[in-house]
Amino acid sequence: MNFKSLFVLASLAVCSFAETSIAQVQKDISNQMASAVINFSTTVHAFPIWGGTAGQAMSIHYSAIALNNVIANTTNDMNNITSDLSDADFLSIIGHLQALEPSFLRSIEGLAIRKPAFAVLPLGNLPALLKLDLATMKTSADNFMDEFISLASPNVLPAARAMKLSVDSTFSTVLAIYNI
Repeated sequence: MNFKSLFVLASLAVCSFAETSIAQVQKDISNQMASAVINFSTTVHAFPIWGGTAGQAMSIHYSAIALNNVIANTTNDMNNITSDLSDADFLSIIGHLQALEPSFLRSIEGLAIRKPAFAVLPLGNLPALLKLDLATMKTSADNFMDEFISLASPNVLPAARAMKLSVDSTFSTVLAIYNI
């Protein structure tokens, strides 16, 4: 293969990556993040206010890790977008995020409600582990929203900023409960 052919092939690969990056971020959010939020929500709400098991509590921990990883990976994919996003791209992304936000926030709040039940489980200091999960997830969510806001078109900027404030407020409230 000569140099010219290699250059053309490399150019196509870069163009393909740039084109699929936008689609990849949308897929990350609409499929992987949606699935991870649903799983996290399901595990949190399956744990009763009193009388849950250690296995149920660890399922929450593992689903929190999985959700955090999806958020971090989606942020990385967003960082790799090299082409301009259209208004339609931003509207699609913010639409998916707005659909996930209520379930995500209710699940975070659900961890606060269940803290006393976690504290009595024979797992050592489970609230400290969940507090770490919450802090890690908050950092990932902040990084994701900061990246999205840095790229966002003026049409979605107010909604993106409002979402970031809502998420930050919920995490701050719940983390304060875990600091008691």
